[in-house]
Amino acid sequence: MLKNKLCAISLSVLFTILLTSYLISNSNSERILHFNAGMIDIGNSEKGISQNDLGKAVPIEGNTEQLQFFFDAVKKAKSKTVHVAHYGDSMVWGDIISEDLREIFQKQFGGKGIGFLSFSSDDVSVRQTVRQKYSSDWDFATLFTRNDKRYEIGISGTAAVSKGSNWVEYDFTNERASSSSFSEFTVYSLNKKSSSKISYEISSGEKKYLTLPQSDGLSLVSEKLNHSTKKIKFSVGDSPDTYFYGINFESGNGVYVDNFPIRGNSGVSLQDISENIYKQFDAELNYKLIILNFGVNAIGVNGLWYEKQMGKVIERLKRIFPETSILIVSTADRAIKKGSSFQTDEKIIELVDIQKKIALKNKVAFWNMYEAMGGKNSMVKWVDNSPSYGLKDYVHFTSLGGKRIAELLFEAMQNLMK
Repeated sequence: MLKNKLCAISLSVLFTILLTSYLISNSNSERILHFNAGMIDIGNSEKGISQNDLGKAVPIEGNTEQLQFFFDAVKKAKSKTVHVAHYGDSMVWGDIISEDLREIFQKQFGGKGIGFLSFSSDDVSVRQTVRQKYSSDWDFATLFTRNDKRYEIGISGTAAVSKGSNWVEYDFTNERASSSSFSEFTVYSLNKKSSSKISYEISSGEKKYLTLPQSDGLSLVSEKLNHSTKKIKFSVGDSPDTYFYGINFESGNGVYVDNFPIRGNSGVSLQDISENIYKQFDAELNYKLIILNFGVNAIGVNGLWYEKQMGKVIERLKRIFPETSILIVSTADRAIKKGSSFQTDEKIIELVDIQKKIALKNKVAFWNMYEAMGGKNSMVKWVDNSPSYGLKDYVHFTSLGGKRIAELLFEAMQNLMK
C-alpha cells in the first residue's frame, strides 16, 4: 500500500513538472489568450469567436431541483455574499474555468474579487488572475502530497505552517475584471494553542499588524480597506502551532467562485477534509454551490469502486451542507494517439456514464462537459482550432477553452433558474 502511494505521489509530481513546463513554454500563444466569446462579453479582445464555433448547449440533468438552493441564493446576492466551491483536478488548475465562471456570475449578480486563495498553491506559475509569491520556509501540506505531520487540511485542500519568518504576496492582474482588485479581506487559520501575529502591507505602502486569536475552531481576522487595491503582502513570524489556510478577497456582496484545484486526484480525497473544517468555513463564507469537476484521473480505475467512493463523498457533503447545491461536471474529452491520428480515448465514454450514474444515484445534478464540447473527437477539434481551445496534450484547456466551458455551463444553469 505504501509503495503504491509513493508511486502515485511521484507520478503526480512528475505530471506537475511536465505540465507546468508545457504551460509556461506555451503561455504567450495559448494560456493567456482571452477573447470576446459567446453570450457574455468577458474581456477586451482583438478577435471575436462565435458562440457556435465550438461546443454546444447541453442541459443539466439529474436532480436539478437540488440546484434551487443556489438559484435562490444568487437572487439575493446583492444583499448577501454567496460562495461557490469549484473543486476539480488539473482541468481547473491555474483558475481555468473558475476565472470565467466568476466573471460571468459577478457581472450578473454583483461582487468583485477573486474569493478564497490558499497561502500555498502549486499553480502560481500558470495562474493569470493573480501573481502569487511566497517565501521558501513555509511548511506545506496538501491533499495531493504527503501529509506526514498530520496537519489539519483546510477547505481548499491545503495548510501552511510558518517555520521562522515567512511571507506571501498577492498581486492581482487585469486578466479578468472580476479579480483585478479587492477592498476587504479575511485571513483564515487554526490556532488551538496560542494566538499569532500577522502583518500586511498594501500597494500604497501602508503597513498594519493584526492578531489571529487562539481558538478551538477557525481563527479569523478581517479588514476593510479605505479603497480598492491590487497588491498585498502578508508577513508572519515563527508560528509552529498555527495552520494558515488562506485569505478571502472580496469587495462587497455578490457571488465569489473559489478555485480549488486538487491535481492528480479523482475527487475521492475530499473525504480527507474534516467535517468541522467544512462546517466552519461554510458558516463564514456561505457556500451555496459545490462543483465537482473531476474525472481525468479516474480513467481506467475500477468503475464500481469509483462509484462507491464518490457516493461516499457526495453523501458526506450533502450531510455537512444540507442547504447547498451539488453539481457533478463530467470529465472532458481526451484524445490519445491511434496510428497516425489523435482520437477519443474510449475509456472517457465509459467514465462519463459512470459519473452520470453517480449523480443520479446520489440525487444531485449532472452536467455532461464531454457532450458540451461536442462529444467524440471534440478535443482534437478544440486543439486544432485557431486560436486553440485545447492544449496539445489533448487533455487540458487553454484559457480560451476554459472560458467557452464556463459560458456553456452558465447557459445550462441559466435555463433552469426560476
